[in-house]
Amino acid sequence: MELKQLRLEMVLSPEAEKLYKDFVVNLEIEMGNLNDERGEVGFLGRLAIYTLKLSMLYQISENPQETIFENAMYRAIRLVNRAKRDILELLENQLGNTEFENCKQRVLSLIRKNRIIERTKLMQNLRDTSKDYLDKILETLIEAELIKEDKNEIAGQKPRRYYRILQQ
Repeated sequence: MELKQLRLEMVLSPEAEKLYKDFVVNLEIEMGNLNDERGEVGFLGRLAIYTLKLSMLYQISENPQETIFENAMYRAIRLVNRAKRDILELLENQLGNTEFENCKQRVLSLIRKNRIIERTKLMQNLRDTSKDYLDKILETLIEAELIKEDKNEIAGQKPRRYYRILQQ
């Protein structure tokens, strides 16, 4: 029997439904913890549908019935988790960082190299970076507790801002 000839409306067994619901809850938690610079949330959101489709295919290949059983769902979840891990690793390691990440690494490198550096010195070393963009990067690094900002205020002069590394 060919797949295109099958006209089944499939339902999940109680065990398969529990597995699927647990998978979706974990997926939603993972999506909530992501910073979506690379579009990972959209990708992860589609995995729930792919898991259902794969479980149908596994069930049909084992025994064409109207019910998707636990084993088919388990196999689909395992395959999707493996693919998810590999794709996220590819996004993280193989495709390079965003412009923001690259600039952030340059700023960290300059601060490490100088141990303490004035903001104006950072601007001089990052000529292709606007003041606002640098401020966003510095704010991100401060929030991540990677650097600390110190101010040197002298009466009658504009305060000078310095940055130093908190972690090595």
